[in-house]
Amino acid sequence: MKNLNMSKKVVVAFSTVIICFLFTIIFCIMGMNTIGSKYDTFFHVRHEATLRARSMRVNLQSEVKSIVMAAVAVANGEDDSAVNDLLASLMRAIRPLSQSLHGSRQNSTGISPF
Repeated sequence: MKNLNMSKKVVVAFSTVIICFLFTIIFCIMGMNTIGSKYDTFFHVRHEATLRARSMRVNLQSEVKSIVMAAVAVANGEDDSAVNDLLASLMRAIRPLSQSLHGSRQNSTGISPF
């Protein structure tokens, strides 16, 4: 570098800066592609599973409520029609839960949470 004239030194320095800039652009594009794929994975697989789990929890809580109310109705000696109504509401709550479980098994991709 000592023996080059000033114009060649400027060209070499500017070329080095341009090459470093191109490497930076390449790595930024690769990083954006990686982040995009992770974003898609999160919102189309994991987030969907979280929403499905929340829905299943709500259905399960309503089933437990129906079971407890039916048990209390039987313990209080209420007539069979009230108990049958509670058990019918339990059966209505079980259907979406069993469908969710069946859908979860079929749509499971086996992706780890990490």
